[in-house]
Amino acid sequence: MAGSEQRQDWEDLSVLDPYWAILSERAGRFGRWDREAFLARGEQEIDAVLNAGMRLGLPRERDDALDFGCGAGRLTLAMSCHFRRCLGLDISERMVEQARELGTGIANCDFAVHDASDLAALQSASFDLVVSRLVLQHIPSAETKARYIAEFVRVLRPGGLVAFQLPSRIPVRHRMQPRPRLYGVLRRAGVPPRRLYRQLRLHPIRMSALARSRVLESIEGAGGQPLDVREQTVAGGVISCDYLATKA
Repeated sequence: MAGSEQRQDWEDLSVLDPYWAILSERAGRFGRWDREAFLARGEQEIDAVLNAGMRLGLPRERDDALDFGCGAGRLTLAMSCHFRRCLGLDISERMVEQARELGTGIANCDFAVHDASDLAALQSASFDLVVSRLVLQHIPSAETKARYIAEFVRVLRPGGLVAFQLPSRIPVRHRMQPRPRLYGVLRRAGVPPRRLYRQLRLHPIRMSALARSRVLESIEGAGGQPLDVREQTVAGGVISCDYLATKA
């Protein structure tokens, strides 16, 4: 999540349309995501992860959980019903503020700003569950994506579960991403973000992929064991993969 321009993009989005920036569905754009529906989607996703883990007997303990790229905290808050302590990390200070607001009164959730290119601030073997969804795809560097995946394994306890999503292939016609590129050019030229988003219908959300073979190499190289990979073709022909892994 490192990079000043990337950080600025997500600070912009946290003001312009925070829920849509996380769940970028057409029907929810321009502030049309209902807060309760937004949080309910987080609960559904965490239930799916935990149900998949139960079939594998993982995680063996439910003490500490990490939500990497937490945004407004929808997954972190959902995990709070299942784990003793939950930590959400995000590059955007304003997103973290919103997560804290949504989590008011939930004592076992903490949120922090994180913009380093690794998880060195976290101790090894300190989490029973590490989750990251719709996050790694927004990190432009393949090296950084691979490093984070290795870090997920490092901070995982034996008997823990890593669950993350990442596209493995984006069709050539979608790789140029003209709208985010134009947003960046005009933003640097001083055009206000609200005008770019509301009037010109531009946004800064970029997407990139990492080959499945590279992902598995990163997991295994860090001492992890891939458990399951599920592929699906989503909008525009993008192939998205859901990965489950544990510590070998």
